Amino acid sequence: MDYWEDVDPLLVLMVVIKGPYGGVLLLAVALDANNGLFPVAFAIVESEQNETWRWFFYWLNNFVGAWPRDKPWTFMSDRKKTYIYANFKAQYPGLLLRNYFWQAAKSYEVKYFNEAMEMIKQINSKAWEYLSKIDKRTWARHTFDPRVKTDHITNNNISESFNSWIGELRVKPILKLVDGLRAKLMTRLHTRYQKGRGWESEVPPTIIEKLNKAKKDSRKCTLQVAATNEFEVIDKDRYYIVNLDTRTCQCGIFQISGLPCKHAALGISHKRDLREAYCDPMLKTEAYLKSYILFLMKLFGHL
Repeated sequence: MDYWEDVDPLLVLMVVIKGPYGGVLLLAVALDANNGLFPVAFAIVESEQNETWRWFFYWLNNFVGAWPRDKPWTFMSDRKKTYIYANFKAQYPGLLLRNYFWQAAKSYEVKYFNEAMEMIKQINSKAWEYLSKIDKRTWARHTFDPRVKTDHITNNNISESFNSWIGELRVKPILKLVDGLRAKLMTRLHTRYQKGRGWESEVPPTIIEKLNKAKKDSRKCTLQVAATNEFEVIDKDRYYIVNLDTRTCQCGIFQISGLPCKHAALGISHKRDLREAYCDPMLKTEAYLKSYILFLMKLFGHL
């Protein structure tokens, strides 16, 4: 088993960074189990175009190797959703339309997606037509493949974070940029691995925060037992079926994010189980440490 199988999300975020010396830095990063940026590959090309992207993907595929069919890759560029939203905002301005756009994009349930789309249609039918023609799988959270276990709908913050992290390297000549980036990556990987070794919990700190929030929010819900590991949870005026065996909830959050939602958290509390036990394996401390140690071993030539 390679370290790629333990990086949270089989989600590769494609980031483009341009500098003053010409050329473009193409970067593929994933997210580790603590929601941190995990480097996959980078390359410098003359310009960003279809031919250079094809070259990059070819070598990325060769470097990563065969991938299990039950764990699909998901690619998120720093252009797609930004492009959709930028076009939408430019052609159909208005705060209300923008709010409903993001409600549609962020909804875990098709019900709320449809409600947001209907409101957009009532406000501006042309805006609704524009969004309706775009494949929902490229921008609407409720359509995400649950095998990927990530609910990110945009990587704008990630792109900005990486730009800020490489800092002055962006203005360095190509060879200095590459060597400087290599050194920064090695330092970061080692630091994160050492930090992770000090965690005593089954899941990383970021996941603990999310689980605690889910537990807090679950107090506003009411539970009815249907079977040993199946519950009906009342949340305001909605009813949700939770199945702990299949790690699913009708709200969609459990299966898409890989973490118990507030409805599942209530069922887990009723059973007096640990919420950490119901997190996806890719979001646990063991996977975090394994991904980093294997990457470091390869980086230093020990494998």
